[in-house]
Amino acid sequence: MKKVGLRPISLRAKVIVTAVLCLLIPAVAALSLSSYLTKSVLKQQAIDNAEASMDVVHQYVLTLVQNMIYVSNKIQFDPEINAILLQNKALEKSNDNQNDPKIWMGDRKISQFLENLLMDDSLYMTLLLENGKSYTNYTYKSLNPSMYLDEPWFPRLEELTALETFWVGSHSMYMQGRPHSLTIARTIKGPFEVPYAYLIISLPEERIRKVLQNYDSNQQIMIVDSDNMILSHNEPEKIGTMMEYDTSKLYVNSKALSFGGWRVVSLVPYDHITRFITQLFRSIAIFQLILFSIFVFLIVFMMDRFTKPVLKLARLASKIDSGNLEFRSHIKGRDEVGILGRSFDLMLNRIQLMIGQIETEQNLKRQMELEMLQAQLQPHFLFNILNSIRINSMSQGHHETAGLLLSLSSFLRMTINRKNEWIRLSEELETMNHYVKLMNFRHKETVTFEVYSSSDSEVVEVPRFLLQPIIENAIIHGLENMGGTITVSSWVEEEHLIVAIKDSGVGMSGEEVEKLQNGLLDGKHKPHAGIGLTNVYDRMRLIYRTDCGMDIESAIAFGTTIRLRMPISGGGAFYVQTDAGRG
Repeated sequence: MKKVGLRPISLRAKVIVTAVLCLLIPAVAALSLSSYLTKSVLKQQAIDNAEASMDVVHQYVLTLVQNMIYVSNKIQFDPEINAILLQNKALEKSNDNQNDPKIWMGDRKISQFLENLLMDDSLYMTLLLENGKSYTNYTYKSLNPSMYLDEPWFPRLEELTALETFWVGSHSMYMQGRPHSLTIARTIKGPFEVPYAYLIISLPEERIRKVLQNYDSNQQIMIVDSDNMILSHNEPEKIGTMMEYDTSKLYVNSKALSFGGWRVVSLVPYDHITRFITQLFRSIAIFQLILFSIFVFLIVFMMDRFTKPVLKLARLASKIDSGNLEFRSHIKGRDEVGILGRSFDLMLNRIQLMIGQIETEQNLKRQMELEMLQAQLQPHFLFNILNSIRINSMSQGHHETAGLLLSLSSFLRMTINRKNEWIRLSEELETMNHYVKLMNFRHKETVTFEVYSSSDSEVVEVPRFLLQPIIENAIIHGLENMGGTITVSSWVEEEHLIVAIKDSGVGMSGEEVEKLQNGLLDGKHKPHAGIGLTNVYDRMRLIYRTDCGMDIESAIAFGTTIRLRMPISGGGAFYVQTDAGRG
């Protein structure tokens, strides 16, 4: 079994790869060094930007809550409001307090005070009395203040001192479009620490959320209480949930507010912090890749120019290795490759000259050896004896035997006569006719030999005994020594002689024909039935080189046809052109 190895790397490829590596390694090293030196600086800058965003939110939230504290102080410590609330509480004990104009005037003053305290609806203020009466700066249609009485945290207001603030935190407002608020609550107490009113101030959470949503969506800024409950977030669905995060993936920064244990927390993914770094190095990498591609193109182009003569020499060596010595490199130049190319061409010229001399010497040697063998056989004596036996047989009436002796004498004469390796096709066909007669006598079977040749094809010279192996193969394997017909047709076509040998034998299957045809091409597969055909084909290739061919056509029970194609000028033969067509 033939071992299949890796294809060796060419010198050209090695030079190009080496040059590319000389560019790639410094480029990668420079990129890695610049990444190491600037990564920490850019990362710190990204962190500072995130902290600056959080500081703005922290200051904004602090201002809003301080405003809530300021409003609550202004209401709680306003003497007129406190006097009205105490007056109302005293009048509640009388029987006819509902019609007292003092109560009506007091209610109006408190309502006007709350309405004029703020010029917008940034805060929802509620003064809730113990009897359920309330004063607001909003309409009951927007929000029913009595809902505060049902909140779970409302009873805890009783425990507060007069100056203490209860930080409710995230609170549901039950208002359309404003589902959440940040709420604080206070109690307004009398001299004996008895509460006579409750002050509740709510800030719509959406005011803070609008600020949070102005920043990068990758940065989460939120307000959380002391229990890590989210009070405000740029994603409303997270309000009221617990803050959870993975410190391995997020950069966490927290800054406390000065009240209620609330904090401003910023969460930024590390990959977002390094996004600018990634973009920067991506740009640098793209720029370096473009430069690298340009340099590689120039290197490959120049190396191709420099190494093309070497590649040409390598390809020429491959052709010479296959046996064709006709090619030359024709490489010019004064450098080392040019000198090598000229030396290579001179060496091929000398080799081809030496091969021609050796072939001439071998042909002369073979001719001398054949002449010596012919001299040893004494052919004239042998032919005279055979002719005497033939005449004796004819005189005794044995005409069949005399005919066989004539065929044998002619066949032997053609075999022994080696002065000329080329004979006319007509002579070759006549010799094959004698050969078939001898084979008929040997096998006791009748093989009919038919010839259809054009006149212009009969004068073409062919190698001696070119058809004999094919005729023998047809008798033994095609007709299987059972008798039949062998037909030889010849004609001239496009400066080539075509000779077709057809038998009426058993034929072959398509698979057998393909196997035999492949055996002729590779020269390795030589089945017993195809040795004669292979020898004929090899002999034709040796004489005519590539300007010849052999085709095989066959089918079971329809016989086999061998078609030979050879140039009419092969071997220095003469050829007379006539008007005769195909025979």
